[in-house]
Amino acid sequence: MLISAAIPILVLSVLASGPFRDSMPVFIATLAPLAAVLSLFILICALEAGGGNRDNRQ
Repeated sequence: MLISAAIPILVLSVLASGPFRDSMPVFIATLAPLAAVLSLFILICALEAGGGNRDNRQ
């Protein structure tokens, strides 16, 4: 559920801080980079947690 929310937040925040920067309200433009960083952090943590080593030979 958290991952499904992080992907749209990442896309919208990149759009808000990138090509549509001039048409966004000021409060959205200031929060967009923070939202992009947080959503990337969530996605990376989810990848790290789900991608463990499957080879358990000892």
